[in-house]
Amino acid sequence: MIQTLAGVPGVARASHYLVGDKVNFINSVDLGLTSPPLQAIGMATNPIPENQQPEGSEEDQKVEKTLLKSHFVRALGQLERLHRCLLELIKLELERQISDTEVTSAQAVFLYNIGDGKLSATELRIRGYYTGSNLSYTIAKLVEAGYLNYERSPQDKRVVRLSLTEKGQAIRAMVATIYEDHVPVLEEKGVTAEDLERLVSALKRLEHYWAEHIRYGF
Repeated sequence: MIQTLAGVPGVARASHYLVGDKVNFINSVDLGLTSPPLQAIGMATNPIPENQQPEGSEEDQKVEKTLLKSHFVRALGQLERLHRCLLELIKLELERQISDTEVTSAQAVFLYNIGDGKLSATELRIRGYYTGSNLSYTIAKLVEAGYLNYERSPQDKRVVRLSLTEKGQAIRAMVATIYEDHVPVLEEKGVTAEDLERLVSALKRLEHYWAEHIRYGF
């Protein structure tokens, strides 16, 4: 190549660069070549147009979507298993502390969510405190068993306010103790407050989408 292009300033150095002599390339630039050696022999790479995606980007997007779907399905399964484990844990504690209780583990969580407030059935449903299909039946059973107070609003007799009785507060305290006992375990397993905050944030975004879909459709 050096003999063929003899007489062209700097081409000898450029040909050395092509076989790996980086020093000669640097020297040729320092000596004042009008253009870099690679361009001088027509080997410059063409830039990718702005409206053209790099090769492989479409395939990368497909991979990302597949991974997202996989993680989404795994997360749903994990949430379902965690919920079942929580209910089973509360059931065991109910059986240990109150042998003749008529409260199920799901109802115990329901009582815990009511807390010290006085809420209507509509408010309970809107806040997501009860996810079952028959809220009226559940309320009636808990009132009958002495876990809930059932009071009509003085301003509007059609509105019923629900609050915990002394028995209901005992169930709530038991569930609160179970949650409190989890704190050392979370610390031991390396689960931080930031981890849980990110988890809740992601779940809330998903919940918002589902609620909108249920209400308005796609």
